[in-house]
Amino acid sequence: MHGIRTALDGTRRPAGLTDTTTGSVSPDGIRRMNNWHITDRGHYFHSVALKAIREFPVTFNYSGEIFQDIPLARVLSGLRILTRNFYDGYSKPLPRSARQTQDDFWQSETSAMLYDGLIEAHKQSVPKNHKSQASTGDENEQKASWVGLLIAIELYLEQVVVLWRPFTRDNYLYTMRIFQRDLSYALHKPDAPQLANLLFWESFIAVISLKMHEKQGDLAKDLGIISYFKGFAWEQSQVLGLKTWKDVKAVLMRIAWPYDFTDDDYVKGAWEVVMEYKAVVN
Repeated sequence: MHGIRTALDGTRRPAGLTDTTTGSVSPDGIRRMNNWHITDRGHYFHSVALKAIREFPVTFNYSGEIFQDIPLARVLSGLRILTRNFYDGYSKPLPRSARQTQDDFWQSETSAMLYDGLIEAHKQSVPKNHKSQASTGDENEQKASWVGLLIAIELYLEQVVVLWRPFTRDNYLYTMRIFQRDLSYALHKPDAPQLANLLFWESFIAVISLKMHEKQGDLAKDLGIISYFKGFAWEQSQVLGLKTWKDVKAVLMRIAWPYDFTDDDYVKGAWEVVMEYKAVVN
């Protein structure tokens, strides 16, 4: 449910809707929202919303079965398209404020495409009653945990392309603990070496996010979680043989990363801290 306010703000501001007009039953507000929803983009959002609603019985009445790993290709493709359309060169033709960019994103098919991929992936993660259904798809396709991938994408939207408002203090640490547990499981799976690029990407984005939230005082109850993600990112750096920042960027871009990231020096510094941190611990 995190981020729903960002999505609503992004669709109502361009239509001239304010907190006042959307806080009550305003005929003008209803008309404007209806006009947007009958566009092609609005229809796409409707279809995605209906898919999400159909997931409610599984999400809120979970039987306790272990979720299956999901194929990565479709979700990562949507994330790369998002990065290309709303970060790489997006502001060069016409400078846009961060809020304008967010509004454009939430009204675009790109945001619906990303969520569509995540919803379809979630459906694939739910264990099937029939083994024949569970075994469909390319067995050689890379797969990973839906939960860990979803959290990493949330952090990516928050910290890198900045299309999502930051996590609140109430839910951030809880989310990161779930992420920590998910990565711990992933590291012990037989295919962990084949997923080293993804695992490094996930853990490094977590390090970037933790750095910002630590400054805001959101980690006062669990500073040890920083050590975990720094150590995880260091381990994956060793697995991949990363020696320079150029090596790191190459790995990040294999998953999803801007070609011309404006905060390149900042994240480079975060990686250097990871390497220095492990050296101090050892």
